[in-house]
Amino acid sequence: MQVLKGYRYRPFWMVWFTACWTCWHALYGADVGNKHMLIVQADSHFIWGSYFIGVTGSEEQQVAEIPLLIPQETVDFQPGEGMQAEDIHLDAEGQVVFKKALGPENHLMGIGFKVPVGRFGVETMTLKVRMPIPELTIAAPVGFGLSFTADGFVAGLPPMLSRGSYVGIQSQGTLQPGQVIQVHVAGVPKAKHVFVLVALGFAVAVFGLGAAFALRTRPVVATKGRRCVT
Repeated sequence: MQVLKGYRYRPFWMVWFTACWTCWHALYGADVGNKHMLIVQADSHFIWGSYFIGVTGSEEQQVAEIPLLIPQETVDFQPGEGMQAEDIHLDAEGQVVFKKALGPENHLMGIGFKVPVGRFGVETMTLKVRMPIPELTIAAPVGFGLSFTADGFVAGLPPMLSRGSYVGIQSQGTLQPGQVIQVHVAGVPKAKHVFVLVALGFAVAVFGLGAAFALRTRPVVATKGRRCVT
C-alpha cells in the first residue's frame, strides 16, 4: 500500500505542525496541534492519502489516545510517519485511534489510507470529526489533476505547501466533534471498465441500427410470386 510520507519536508513540517497547540491532556493524554492535514492522490482504482497531525506527549509518559481523521470509506490503512502498527487501534465505535505512551518531545504523526474509486470517477470522502480541529487542510499534488469541495471550506493552502505544486481547500472555523464532512473529489481518473462499457454501449447501438436497417430492406415475395424489395 502506498503511504504519502513527509520525510523530505520533515523539519519544515515539524515547525508548522507544532507552531501552536490545543491542550487536550485530560481527554487525549497529549497536546494536539491546531493544524491537521490530509494529502491525497488517485489512480483509476483508489484514492491514496495520508493524514498528518502534530502531537506533544508528557513528562510522565502518559498514554495518548488520539482519534485519527481518515475517510469512513477507507478499506485499508497502515502506519506512516511516526507510527508503528501496534500504535493503531479501533475504539468501541470501530473508529481508528492512535494509542501510545509519548514523551514530552514533539511528534509528527501520519497514517496512510486508501479509498476505492467509484465507477464513474466521481468520489466523496466522508470525514467524521471526533475532536476539535481548529484548521484542516485537504490537498493534492498539482500533477494528479484533483480538486476538492466541501461545505465550510474555501480554496487555500498553508504556507508549507507551495501553491505551484499543490491545490487544496481549508476549513473555516473550528470543526467540532460529531460534525460530518462530505469532501467531493473531482478529477479522479476513470477506470478502464468505464471505457469498455461506453464502447460496448456504442457497439450495441450500432448493431441495433444495423438490424433495423436490415429489417427495413430485407427481400420479400409479392403476392403474385414476383420478388421485390421494400
